[in-house]
Amino acid sequence: MNLYLLNLIGKWIGVLFVSILSFFGHYEEKEVQVFNTHKNMSLDLTTEIISYQTEVKYNNEKPNGEKTVIVAGENGYLVKNNENGSYKIIKNPVNEVVEVGTYVKPVPAVTTSSGAGTVNSYIGKMTMYYNCPNRNYCRTSGGHDLKASVFYNDPTYGTVRVLSAATSKFPLGTIIEVTNTPRGTFYGIVLDTGGSMIAAMQRGEVHIDLAVDAAVEKAYTYYNVGYNVKRYGY
Repeated sequence: MNLYLLNLIGKWIGVLFVSILSFFGHYEEKEVQVFNTHKNMSLDLTTEIISYQTEVKYNNEKPNGEKTVIVAGENGYLVKNNENGSYKIIKNPVNEVVEVGTYVKPVPAVTTSSGAGTVNSYIGKMTMYYNCPNRNYCRTSGGHDLKASVFYNDPTYGTVRVLSAATSKFPLGTIIEVTNTPRGTFYGIVLDTGGSMIAAMQRGEVHIDLAVDAAVEKAYTYYNVGYNVKRYGY
């Protein structure tokens, strides 16, 4: 056997030996690296305050204007993702509850005389009615257009509020000084009437309605209101 043939056989044996060792894992150890294909991400997040609201409850047994906090308000907050606009509420707000007194000390009913005749005073309830916000017109029993104004220009007493009352007791045109209300003292003229006022008078009670503008005023109920008749109507 010549030298060339022996050399060739030796190479094949070497290749076979390396292949066998590699197959059984004894030939070479290789370091395996695992690469993170996800880059670090920084989210655009902000925290926003959710302000609490205040709920007002009225109590006719407490002095007028006296305030008591029943439930303390607490703000909530949320986390907002500024990239897509989504958000998550972390804490809901707690609304504040405040109780406000509306009791006004009654004025004793009196009857006095003046040069212009007898002036009567009464104590009763006052409610308020809106000037027909869903209608284009709203006229009182006396023909006054409440949509135009809830005020009336009287030749003697000037600008006064429009009132609704039992006309059997307070005829249309009656001028009444209204006292002891959270709105202060003001003058009104009876230009309207209503079933609840008539029913109250039949029970011997005084109930008067004050016309209010739905766009700018809220309607409330007041008790122990003083009504001083300054002029009886027509």
